[in-house]
Amino acid sequence: MSVLGSPHSLRSGMQGAFPSSSDRPNVLIMSCLNTSRIFAILFRPPPSPPLSENSIMYLTQSLTLVSLATSTLAFQIPDSKPPSTKHTDDQTTSPVVRDIFQFPDNGSFIDNIAVRPDGTLLLTRIDVPEVWAVDPQTGSGELAYSFAQQSSDSDSNSNSDITAVFGITEVEHDVFAVVAGKFALEGFAAEQGSFGVWKLDFNDNSNYDVLELPWWGEGKFPLTRNTPSEVSKIVDIPEAKALGASTLYKPRHDARYLLISDSPDGMIWRVDLDSGEYAVALQDESMLPAPDAPPMGVNGIHVVGEYLHYVSVTKKEYRRVKIDENANAAGPFELITSEINPDSFDITDDGTAYFATNPENTIVKYTPEGEIVDFAGGKNSTVLPGPTCCALDKKGQTLYVGTNGGLMAPVGGTYKEPGKIAAISL
Repeated sequence: MSVLGSPHSLRSGMQGAFPSSSDRPNVLIMSCLNTSRIFAILFRPPPSPPLSENSIMYLTQSLTLVSLATSTLAFQIPDSKPPSTKHTDDQTTSPVVRDIFQFPDNGSFIDNIAVRPDGTLLLTRIDVPEVWAVDPQTGSGELAYSFAQQSSDSDSNSNSDITAVFGITEVEHDVFAVVAGKFALEGFAAEQGSFGVWKLDFNDNSNYDVLELPWWGEGKFPLTRNTPSEVSKIVDIPEAKALGASTLYKPRHDARYLLISDSPDGMIWRVDLDSGEYAVALQDESMLPAPDAPPMGVNGIHVVGEYLHYVSVTKKEYRRVKIDENANAAGPFELITSEINPDSFDITDDGTAYFATNPENTIVKYTPEGEIVDFAGGKNSTVLPGPTCCALDKKGQTLYVGTNGGLMAPVGGTYKEPGKIAAISL
């Protein structure tokens, strides 16, 4: 809004501010529309007697008005360069999708991604019970931990029922909670009683590698190793049917909860990370699978402020619910949109969400204003076949996407590839 209104009101105001022309300095105001600037030239007609106090006051007023006019008209006159416009149907504005790392074989299924403090990505797989580490700068990947390997260790806890790893969440610095259990890709069948939560601790100050990182500037920086220094079980949840995605909830400085979706039963479990106690925190009809559909209800979940945001896979809904300190419902289960086919998602603090749509082969962006944008990929595109998950980097500048290579729904009915990690600059 203009402070002074139109240029006409500006002129009227200045005329009323001065007495007759014989007792005021002359003021010439020139507006240069092409450069969005205003030039004021103050002069006296020669010869002239010394300025009176009134003249000085009028001159001061004129300078003030000129200054205001400069700010006002500079605001009103647009820059010669047109503003940027988002064209969601213009392929030239689509973000560049860069493949970072890809497994060698078809059938590799990435389920979730977490970002370590040093920027390394941790991936969970459900075709094998493994957690992988990927360096997005070099594109290298390596096995970080295998539950199958631990189950063969006679000194370890029994993990013979673990065949897949699902949710992964950082719960303290470089310490991650992972959800694992017995699951078969064929038929998407999970075995009740086999699911639990484990802790992978990557903190180990005596085992730092040193690597030169030119993208962070000159010098050398320590990178923690990609094998956890400690692995321990937090808790078994035998009542759960098929635990999936997880998120951290810290309502108080002395409370840390891991929230985990249980898709077939349409509920979310709460696990106290300090005591190991667990209970059902949320359960609602909106979290159940759609009637006559595969048993996939609530999946991706994230806490933003006082709300838990979640997606229901077969109902194709994105919702939220206000929660209390125990993660119980403190308000209605609100529908945000039913125009997205979501599998999992990540979300910024301002409410901008990015959805991996799996069979749709796209990343969809949802803005706080309610705009839905096909952000990357396409139904018949092989750029992101079967995107299952996505995660923002620590600065919110890059979106990492994990795929299953179109394993469950081949692109065009035939195209499949190994699962991979791709990066999209935001």
